[in-house]
Amino acid sequence: FGSLQIDAGGSFTLTAAGGALTSATSSSLTAVAALAAGDLALIGRINNTTPDSFALLALANIPAGSVVYFTDNGWSNAAPANFRGALSDGDGSETLMRLTVNSTIAAGTIFRSVDSDARWTWTTSGAIPFGGSATYSALTLATGGDQIYAFQVANLNTNPLAAASSHIFVLDDTGAFEDPDNSSGSSMGNIPPGLSAGADTALTFPFSSYNVIGLNMALAS
Repeated sequence: FGSLQIDAGGSFTLTAAGGALTSATSSSLTAVAALAAGDLALIGRINNTTPDSFALLALANIPAGSVVYFTDNGWSNAAPANFRGALSDGDGSETLMRLTVNSTIAAGTIFRSVDSDARWTWTTSGAIPFGGSATYSALTLATGGDQIYAFQVANLNTNPLAAASSHIFVLDDTGAFEDPDNSSGSSMGNIPPGLSAGADTALTFPFSSYNVIGLNMALAS
């Protein structure tokens, strides 16, 4: 076969049969469960700790097998649309980390990027696939303003930062969204495809010198 697409989460076994195929060409495959924009919401961040951290709210049941990536690289909609530095380095110009869901995270669950739990695994070390010498790490958030993006890829065997297939949420604390330029450093980033301020999947806050921001969930509707 030339290609294989699986549109459901779970584990599958590919068994070779017929012709010159043998059992040696059989393989186990893991399909990534696809999330919709807004299924996970970024509801806060702390940018002056080691490591820096952010908080998430599950707005839908997040099924086992879901894999979500988080980066503070700014997104550019200018061709070729991509995260800043994604085409030259596995973690771009900033940092990249990964969330793997081991068992369902129920809607309404609030958790942080520094929380350990049997339901999920955070990857903050180790090589990024096809990312050269780059490694996963906890996000290093700029105290002068930054963004946090949540996204998925269709193929786990690729450089994730350069292969975003669906975007889930973006939280910005610079006061505006805009395409990053070569002199912007980490302070600029735009709204990627599939997200919007009107749908509450792209949130921006005016910049302040406070190192902690968060949404008051008691006021959420």
